[in-house]
Amino acid sequence: MNSQTLSSFRETAQKKLGNDVFNQLDHEAELIAENITTLQTQLADAVKKYMNDTGKGFNEIQNDLEISSNKLNSILKGTGNFTIKSISEIFGLLGKKVTLNFQ
Repeated sequence: MNSQTLSSFRETAQKKLGNDVFNQLDHEAELIAENITTLQTQLADAVKKYMNDTGKGFNEIQNDLEISSNKLNSILKGTGNFTIKSISEIFGLLGKKVTLNFQ
């Protein structure tokens, strides 16, 4: 979607929903995006630290996790979209306990 189309969509949505509802939804969408980025970054950082601390390479980690190279690449780049189960499995391999910190 180009920026002009997105701008037009946002204007239409704001008119239909009203400022208060639109602003609340916009704020929620920003928080969701920020939360996803934070989780992706934390997962990537944890795997990279584990690799550094253990001296294990890409292929060893891939075999340990039993995942494809594409999936491991997406973890390391901080772009993956993972289930709670897969996040738990990854942190389990890393010897880490997962906690959520709500602010």
